[in-house]
Amino acid sequence: MSRPLIRPEALELLRPWWEVALTFVLAGFGGWFIWLGGYFLGFLGALIVSIAVFWGLLARRKMKFVAFGRGVGMVEVIEGQITYFAPQEGGVIVLSDLIEIRMSERGGQRHWHLVQSNGTALSIPLSALGAERLFDAFTALPGLDSIDLVRALEKKSLKVHAEPRVHDPLAKVTSLPNPFGQVRFGPVIWRKHASLVVPFRQT
Repeated sequence: MSRPLIRPEALELLRPWWEVALTFVLAGFGGWFIWLGGYFLGFLGALIVSIAVFWGLLARRKMKFVAFGRGVGMVEVIEGQITYFAPQEGGVIVLSDLIEIRMSERGGQRHWHLVQSNGTALSIPLSALGAERLFDAFTALPGLDSIDLVRALEKKSLKVHAEPRVHDPLAKVTSLPNPFGQVRFGPVIWRKHASLVVPFRQT
């Protein structure tokens, strides 16, 4: 059996760069239409360039989700469901059941700390294979701006807290014991509280 020319892990790392490259190609087409002149082509070209700039901004933010170190486990996002596979831990969260997102750190490694409506939590390493897929999943949540995710990623240090308590009428469990000892948690990035969404605030 022949081996693939490019390893799947390398393809995962290159995928966000292809998006950035495509935005340049799209902007080039838009610029060409503008150069051809005329009201219709000029308007169409300007529209294409605007779309390319917006898409490029999102692609650039998504690239911050790509960790070049090899973390533990693999992430899949299929039909509104986040699945994390790992040798010793893992789990599944449906986006419609997600009520809180934080950044956490344990053992010197950053994680996305996701809490769902039944009170259970799932921690996904930023460097897990396929973790960049979480960008599109998170930005689909109501009230969550992609810039909030970028700010959380750029935060230099996280304060030491106990396991965050979930204050939500949808949650059946208000808190969970933390089996990993002391964990550093950042502020809430996004929280779903019935119809209320709490945006991320830099502290």
